[in-house]
Amino acid sequence: MPIRDKTKVLGDIREQTVTVKGKTYLTFVAYFGTDREGKKIRRSFRSEKLAREGVLTFFREVKNSGEGIAELKPAEVYAAQKAIRILREHKADVSLDEIARRFVAQESSLCVMPKPLSEAYAEYLAAIPATQGLHRGAVEGRVGKWVSHVGANVMCSDIQARDIAQYLTSFNGHAVRTWNNHMGYIKTFCGWMCKKERRYMASNPMSDMSKRKIAYKPPAFMRVDDFEKVVRALERDEGKRHLLGYVTLSYFCGIRTEEIKRLAQNVNDIRPDEGTVIIRQPKGYTQGITPRPIHIPGNAVEWMRLVDFKTALTTDMSKIVCEFGSFAAGQGVKVGHNFGRHTCATMHVAAFADTHKTEAMLGTSSSMRVKHYMGLVSRTEGERYFGIMPSTSSQ
Repeated sequence: MPIRDKTKVLGDIREQTVTVKGKTYLTFVAYFGTDREGKKIRRSFRSEKLAREGVLTFFREVKNSGEGIAELKPAEVYAAQKAIRILREHKADVSLDEIARRFVAQESSLCVMPKPLSEAYAEYLAAIPATQGLHRGAVEGRVGKWVSHVGANVMCSDIQARDIAQYLTSFNGHAVRTWNNHMGYIKTFCGWMCKKERRYMASNPMSDMSKRKIAYKPPAFMRVDDFEKVVRALERDEGKRHLLGYVTLSYFCGIRTEEIKRLAQNVNDIRPDEGTVIIRQPKGYTQGITPRPIHIPGNAVEWMRLVDFKTALTTDMSKIVCEFGSFAAGQGVKVGHNFGRHTCATMHVAAFADTHKTEAMLGTSSSMRVKHYMGLVSRTEGERYFGIMPSTSSQ
């Protein structure tokens, strides 16, 4: 019976109030540990003095009843006493119970299935459905790169935590998010290899490895005056007017660049007459493909009417993003990473003062993420932003 040490029980007596029929009573609770079935043993007393006496009585009864050694043979009792004495002599801060657990874990590690790491990775990759192309590409870019670094002939059971940690040091010069990203994918793969139906590893060598904390930094965005300067210049420049397709979807609708790439394959999902854009395979779609409709702001509808999306989105989207950044720089305006989505979110939550509405448009499941964009601009500036209309608009 895994009973706690008597001194710990005595030092951990806690006060607790109990209400019965409208009356509140003060009791003192002692926690003794758990019985053989794992049920917790707790007892309540009316005073601290009675609680201490009750603890002493409990341990006296346990000793007198022979509980704890009743199932042991005399030779086993002697062996247990000897083992405890050895631990004390070496001042080992570990219980006999923990020693037994470690031994069992070591024995179970001998039952792993021999498997080269490269073969396990091929099996893991093959199990990813073809419909999850983005996820498959991410696995190849993170886990596949690590497997190539380790080598083809290394066995899964030989992988050590220090080897993985040493590999991850190559990402120390990158952003913390990049380090976390690679660590997370490799850790998931190691966990997959430890599943009982495979047992390529006895235990996950990365079980104690956690993601690094990322210091909070307010998202960068474009001010309304700067954005209006750039978008008016796009209106005037016929050679660059095709960039309005990307600008409208990103800066007025908050759509991710990866999602805009998929819209390029089906421009019929951009429906200004209905005031919606349908996002197929949105972020997180690996759990199931569910289209996400976006109800776009009124001014975005007017801008969309000016754009031939079939032509505007045919170019490589990465090139379009870079081209827009260069064009904005020519107007004296700096464009950073994810500026479109960040600008849209910042202005939208300010203009409409409705986190749920902004959350629905962005397609994010956490209102906390939306709150990162709150209070960065005034409501007036947000309303000005979503009041920017095309020069040729009838409104």
